[in-house]
This record gives sequence, structure tokens and C-alpha cells, in this order.
Amino acid sequence: MANPKALVYFSSVFSIAISTNVSIFEQSSLLALVFIESLMWFSTVALVFSAPKINHYYQKFGKKIDGITGGIFISFGCLLILNRD
Repeated sequence: MANPKALVYFSSVFSIAISTNVSIFEQSSLLALVFIESLMWFSTVALVFSAPKINHYYQKFGKKIDGITGGIFISFGCLLILNRD
């Protein structure tokens, strides 16, 4: 719940891939796949951003990066609101 992007991602994966006629083995396999993928992704991000040079640049430009990505997410949200059926 602390990371809304991850929550949206997991919800979209499970809502697309799991239906009522999917076996428990397939559901478990999907859960394991998402777990392993997430573990690999977040470990990679942690390793990359723990490098001193990258950490320094992120500290320097972090507010600008957050502002730009926040603007992008707000834009997508506005598009979703305006394009409702």
C-alpha cells in the first residue's frame, strides 16, 4: 500500500491473467513469477541507486525527477478522467 505504482501493477497483472477457469497450479505459478520478478527488479534498483555516483546525482536532481514523474502521472490521471465512457 505504500507504493501505489506497485499496487496498480500487481492488480493489473492478476486481473488480466487470473480468471475463474484458471487452475490453482497456474495461479500459484503466476504468483511465484510475479514474486521473483519483483524481487529481481527491486534488488536491481536498490543496487543501482546505492552506487555512490548515481546516489549523488539522484540527491542532486531528485526533486526535479519527482516533479517530472509526478506531472506525468497527473497527466495520465487527467486523461483517464476525461476519456471515461
